Amino acid sequence: MIAIFAGSPSNADEVSDSSSEPTTEESPYLDEIIVTATRRNTPVSKVPLSVHVKSAEELRQLNAYDFHDYARTVPSLSFVDSVAGGPTPVIRGLQTHTLLESTPMTAIYLGEVPITAAPNPLTVHYAPDPGLVDIERIEVLRGPQGTLFGASALGGAMRIFPTEPDPDGVAAFWEAGVENVADGDIGYRLSGMFNSPVLNDRGAVRGVAYLREVGGYIDNIHTGADDVNNRSTRGVRLSAMYELNDRWEIAGLVMQHNTEWGGTTVENVPAQPRIQDQLYTPGSDDLSLYSLRIDGTFGWGTIRSVTSWYERDVDARADFRDIVALFLSFEPGLDPVPENFTVNLDTTDTTQFVQELRFVSNDTGRFNWLAGAFYQDVELHANQDFPSPGFDAATGGLAADAGFPDNLNEFRAAYPVEQFALYGEGTYAFTDKLDLAIGLRQYWLERSEASVGPGWLFPTDYAEESEKGSGLTPSVSLSFRPSERSRIYARAAEGFRPGGTNAEAFFESDACQNDLAALGLDGAPTGYESDSVWSYELGLSASSRDGRYRFSGAVYHLDWSGIQSIKTLDCGSRFIENAGDATVNGTELELTALPLDDLSISVGLAYRRSELAEDAPNFGASKGDRIPGVPEFTANLTAQWYFHRFGQWESYAQAAYSYIGNSFTEFNQASPFSFDIPSYSMTRIAVGLQSDDWAIDLFVNNLFDERGITNVVFAGGDPWVITSRPRTVGVVVRWQM
Repeated sequence: MIAIFAGSPSNADEVSDSSSEPTTEESPYLDEIIVTATRRNTPVSKVPLSVHVKSAEELRQLNAYDFHDYARTVPSLSFVDSVAGGPTPVIRGLQTHTLLESTPMTAIYLGEVPITAAPNPLTVHYAPDPGLVDIERIEVLRGPQGTLFGASALGGAMRIFPTEPDPDGVAAFWEAGVENVADGDIGYRLSGMFNSPVLNDRGAVRGVAYLREVGGYIDNIHTGADDVNNRSTRGVRLSAMYELNDRWEIAGLVMQHNTEWGGTTVENVPAQPRIQDQLYTPGSDDLSLYSLRIDGTFGWGTIRSVTSWYERDVDARADFRDIVALFLSFEPGLDPVPENFTVNLDTTDTTQFVQELRFVSNDTGRFNWLAGAFYQDVELHANQDFPSPGFDAATGGLAADAGFPDNLNEFRAAYPVEQFALYGEGTYAFTDKLDLAIGLRQYWLERSEASVGPGWLFPTDYAEESEKGSGLTPSVSLSFRPSERSRIYARAAEGFRPGGTNAEAFFESDACQNDLAALGLDGAPTGYESDSVWSYELGLSASSRDGRYRFSGAVYHLDWSGIQSIKTLDCGSRFIENAGDATVNGTELELTALPLDDLSISVGLAYRRSELAEDAPNFGASKGDRIPGVPEFTANLTAQWYFHRFGQWESYAQAAYSYIGNSFTEFNQASPFSFDIPSYSMTRIAVGLQSDDWAIDLFVNNLFDERGITNVVFAGGDPWVITSRPRTVGVVVRWQM
């Protein structure tokens, strides 16, 4: 529960910490970031839960443009990369499968709007990753956040806050940079912001635009193209606010974000790193967001209404030759099996409407409260095609006989989700040093599925299923402040992940029926229930008398019940069921220090033991097997030194180190499909000059060019390995007013 205050203090959304003893005016540790982790404005050191904050200044010093640029500096935050290169965040070791998740376990917000990836049990998905340009702060809330943030906050929540329009004056910046990837291509970035008061300074508008070209570094020996995993990201964000009167304020946000890539990030030629033997596999990810916020201020407290509409379209291709070849091997007369004929096309279209209304009391008495209502309507459409030019000529017309010439399957599915919730929390201060907070959320949800998939490969008839669910997620925390510079808290909380449906049409073949019978089942489960996590946490935050040292730490125990697990049958079909329980025991430690006036140091350590609490024979795992995709130990160290001054210019040097421990790809570590992902480390150095108006930064990411594996995927042949980016050298120039 700490904010890292390395370097110059950020001016955005900070207050003076009156609990610290006076020190020199230059000390950056006098300022403390205000967070809204409890749905009210609170200094981060006074929040009774484990929160890590990245300020605007820290993000700039890291040259952070996306999730990967800062994730390794947050204790207890890890990730699993997808084939397309997008990350799936993992907080406190809650993760079930490194390739496929039915529903995310980390809630992601852009400001007040949830943008968590929609549930899709069919395809690989990854979290939305908007460009981090003109971002005020990022809050990482660790531990279940089911009471205040609802579904999918099983492991925690990540909240990205764009800077709000400012009616107090004109402001602007532009930024340009270029970078080179070792043995890869050159990339560049351009971004800018403009803020202006309007309507007699009662309102303001703020516009942001950005473009980034990320150089690829993987060569494709099948197509002959070099650096195929290049990525292009561009976006615009326009926000506005207006004070209707002294009581009411209205604000709106429009955002468009687009990412395109020329090929997957996998390396699948065992003898050579940075090489792939893949078909042409481009993709794109388009995200649009529209939100309206209305705030009202009254004598008793505030009202906030947030209305949002969200759209996301992902179009991704993947090479499925090995899988199709496996099925063709069972066809008589096909010897040898044809190759180089199929590519899988996966398209998902998501729309989401959210309305939230919240009432928050003033912090004026011993008892304070908040209450809210939440409604969400999500519609996801998934399309999978297997276009395979030349397939019928090679196989004697197998696809044409099934109705789709040179196309192995045309799968279409819809996954609507509707959710309504009421929540509230009350806090009572027994004394000036001791207070108790109790929260509760009641939710009702319905998930449906309608799907059909005719064709030669995985043929399925039309099927439609629907599942309803409801539940209560409580939280309770006790906070004690033994001194003006320290705080101890104990917290128990529950989080949940919505249940869903399984389409029976996938299991109609005789082979699948035999596989189900071998498991003692008459048929595939039509649905699965929500799984839940109970968290028990004890935390501490403290600062030294002179304000130069701040420390936070937490120890926790998680009980995970009814895990949503993917069961794959020998026939190739799979379903989701609640199978097995797990526990996570862990600790987090963070320290920020100013040992010298011009030297700041931050340290973060995290340990978690994530393992099954009982045997889970449905997926071949035993009690004590580790949860896949979760490193036991991670550590990070950042040091920044301001070492010279040249008139209005201030120079600095920064070094950052991150260590990520080993993990596995399957629950059953003895499985032939389980891969032991080795530990790795990343080192970054940067130097630069900055003044009130200008900044020039030179940086080297992955200084020692370490090839850290972030995921391994088995697709029928040799494993597909996804790795960290090679050494990247770059320079960024920034001007601001």
